[in-house]
Amino acid sequence: MMKLADLKARLLEETKTRAAYESMEAEYAVTRELIAARTRAGLSQAQVAERMGTS
Repeated sequence: MMKLADLKARLLEETKTRAAYESMEAEYAVTRELIAARTRAGLSQAQVAERMGTS
């Protein structure tokens, strides 16, 4: 069974795949920060959704 890190490395060897991945870095950074803030606040994803009025 292939590890996720190995699969990612293999996929990112492809120029188009790497370009698409790198073009989304800003979105990934925002997502990482939102998850970190939620974790620091001690909230579950469901709790955040409830507070936002979404599901």
